Amino acid sequence: MTDSKPIILFVDDAMALLEQFTTILEWDGYHVLSAGRADDVLDHIDQAERIDLAILDLELPIEGSDRIPAMLKGDGREMGLLLGEQFRRKFPDSPILFWSGSANESLRARTLELPKSYIFPKNVGPRFIQQIVHEILSTPDRTPSRKAFIVHGHADDILEELRDWLNKEFKTVEPIVLRDMRSGGETLIDKLETYALGTDLVFVLLTPDDTVLASRQDKQSRRARQNVVFEMGYFFGRLGRRTGRIVLLSQGEVELPSDIHGMVTIDVTEGVTAASESIRREIGGH
Repeated sequence: MTDSKPIILFVDDAMALLEQFTTILEWDGYHVLSAGRADDVLDHIDQAERIDLAILDLELPIEGSDRIPAMLKGDGREMGLLLGEQFRRKFPDSPILFWSGSANESLRARTLELPKSYIFPKNVGPRFIQQIVHEILSTPDRTPSRKAFIVHGHADDILEELRDWLNKEFKTVEPIVLRDMRSGGETLIDKLETYALGTDLVFVLLTPDDTVLASRQDKQSRRARQNVVFEMGYFFGRLGRRTGRIVLLSQGEVELPSDIHGMVTIDVTEGVTAASESIRREIGGH
């Protein structure tokens, strides 16, 4: 092992996936400690003098383990979190990337309580993992930027003010505006799914872009564009409505979909800066 190489602990019980990502990361110049069983992970943690980054599957089987049953009650659904806690005690300054297909929002939230820990959906491809690993390890003491996806319609003034405000107020937040991102030959829905990966926060700009006629009242009203409503629903499904990670910003007299009546929206009619305190309070520690 060459001391100058960054050391990555990569854990997944799917052997094909483990071999694929180990090969890719080693080709990129990293030394990889790979493991598919929880006992092997504990051995790596115990024996290594240095590990610069851990990538942990959140769910691992515990069958056949010699050490885990004494540490964990259950079927292994929290195994990755337990291993992350063991890793954090040994290596307090090394980042942890959890990845999982779990829909358990409580478990996902608990992983983020560990310092310098992040969670990503398990369906991310090699390119995304390479990008995140490079971002962490290429610059000492750097953690990944938080990604804030901005769903928007035609109100470019509010969009740009929000993007500028995020850049100014939150130095580690990277605003993502889909229309400005490289497509790489993908369809629009593919592009949305690609750049939604790893999103920490979503801002939905509900602005009165479209005029509609309510036939029964013969009265016009203003609504957000259909793409805004679609993408808002997509992120509700992906991130969960109660996680506090989706912030709704409204402008002027805009009709809201009936399914979200009662949800808090922040009025940015007077501008993002005027509503900044409400936005900060809503996003809390994200």
